Amino acid sequence: MEALPTVSELDAMSENELLFHIGRETIGGAAVPQSIGTLVKRGQEVLGQLEPQLKALLCDPDGPKAFLSGLSSEALHTAVVAVIAGTAGLGLTQIAICYVAAVLVRRGLELYCGVPGKAAVAPTAD
Repeated sequence: MEALPTVSELDAMSENELLFHIGRETIGGAAVPQSIGTLVKRGQEVLGQLEPQLKALLCDPDGPKAFLSGLSSEALHTAVVAVIAGTAGLGLTQIAICYVAAVLVRRGLELYCGVPGKAAVAPTAD
């Protein structure tokens, strides 16, 4: 069983690396090895598919986002993992949840949740 990545390991990865790992964790035992580009795209698709559920979990004004401001990156990451995992993980493995949380924390919950006056952050090419 693969060990969960640490927050410092996640922080050292580019967004495309995080998306690659999300794609790898969610591709579902493909018989044919997948290219890096395919797995990055899969990671983007997974985040897009989960966006309504993730926003419902994290972005409600009275929900977790209201209590997460001011936390360190590590504490924020841990809190986001706990919120996602607390909902049976949205069908994700524990490792995939760590990578999803890392992307959301990196993008910033305020931007991800669409705080008025701020645009949502689109994935960047690394």
